[in-house]
Amino acid sequence: MYRFINLLLLARVSIPFLSIYLAGKKLPKEQGAQFSFWQKIKNELPDLQNLEGPLQRRIYHYLFANSLTTQWFATLLDYTPSVTEKETGFYIATATPIADYLVDREKLSTGQIEEMLNQVSTHPWQRLVSGLFSKSMEHHPDPSTGRKLIFQTLKAQEQSLLQHHNHLPFESLKKITWDKGGYALLLYRSALGPTMSKAEYEAVFQLGGLMQLHNDIFDLYRDTQEGIVTLPMVASSMRQLSTFFQQEIDKTYRLFITLPYRQYQKRKFFLLLYLAVQTGFHALKQYEAVEKKYGHFDPSQLTRSELVCDMDDLNKISKTVFATINKKHI
Repeated sequence: MYRFINLLLLARVSIPFLSIYLAGKKLPKEQGAQFSFWQKIKNELPDLQNLEGPLQRRIYHYLFANSLTTQWFATLLDYTPSVTEKETGFYIATATPIADYLVDREKLSTGQIEEMLNQVSTHPWQRLVSGLFSKSMEHHPDPSTGRKLIFQTLKAQEQSLLQHHNHLPFESLKKITWDKGGYALLLYRSALGPTMSKAEYEAVFQLGGLMQLHNDIFDLYRDTQEGIVTLPMVASSMRQLSTFFQQEIDKTYRLFITLPYRQYQKRKFFLLLYLAVQTGFHALKQYEAVEKKYGHFDPSQLTRSELVCDMDDLNKISKTVFATINKKHI
């Protein structure tokens, strides 16, 4: 019976996400709600029009991802975000890839970016960065927390530079991974009105770290090409990495299950969570097969086809959905 209920709930909760997905597809075609916001913010901050194409496309991706994240939290909270809250999230999403670019490509420190926010910098992007910061905080429900999380996110991004061509210990990489994903997700959650308790703060931070690990599992080929060292590269084996991934999923469940939200809402939230993380096991299974074939796992010696997991495969999609429906989430 629980499988049937899971199926109905998953179908129901997927509808708004399908709408967001379709809206995201319209963005590059200059259509839809996300594009309307992009037009609005370009009028407010004309310097955005001068950004190079790849960076603009990164912003498109973050606008789409923020829409998904906002809906995910709205599901848990049983909450309907206002237009203002959605736009606050969009402003933060627009700023994120720009901040990443300044840290990763231009090697600016958190202190140098803070000078841009305070309008005491000579950097050519100073007006754009300070304008985005002002817009992000203008209607933020808790500007003090928002500002704090912005700087924690920047510091985490700055720390992640240590991953470039450096083989750090597993625990050091874990901290970098969790700080990077955790503070970023907390920043997006902070755009919504309901106050976060200490327990929810901890749960969201854990979820952000887990999703960053999930991204690193899928981005193994790209990170290898760019010389970025991530947790999947330093794991003693793919079996050990799979075990670690499952342990962190279990920890995430334990933290969220204790939050004082309706069981019905948490069940829908867990369905979405499991649907997302389950895809990571398809990539890990592929890596385990490669490891077994060669007797070891060295991404630098592997081909693109060996490191890229195709999640458009209908068999993998159906297995992911079935595993999600088949699990007793609560």
